[in-house]
Amino acid sequence: MSKIICFWSGIVLLVLGLLGFVPTVVPNGYLFGAFYVDPAHNTVYMLSGLLLLLAAGALSEPGVKTCLYVFAVIYLAAAVLGFAYGGRQIFQTITCNLADNWLHLVIGLVLLVGGLSGRHEHIMTNPPATR
Repeated sequence: MSKIICFWSGIVLLVLGLLGFVPTVVPNGYLFGAFYVDPAHNTVYMLSGLLLLLAAGALSEPGVKTCLYVFAVIYLAAAVLGFAYGGRQIFQTITCNLADNWLHLVIGLVLLVGGLSGRHEHIMTNPPATR
């Protein structure tokens, strides 16, 4: 399940990043009329999407889970910072509006759920004998 979520999250982020560069889809700098985008935003989405796609195809299940956790932390941090900065640029680089902050929160939660889903390996290799 983690690989599926990783793959589809990668596709969605890659498409969002690419759409951000299409002038007819981004009137006045707002993707779908709601999400503020700029070249930095689009680049981050595309790189995230590509890395998630690579992870889904090349990593083992534990590796995919780790990747999902890392990206979940990044997107959840972006959401928290976006809410805290209130529409100003985060680290003087990426501007986020309220819709972006909610999107980042949803992306972070989806990635976190993806990391938590599926089979979990137990640390114990030799379980205790039963009586």
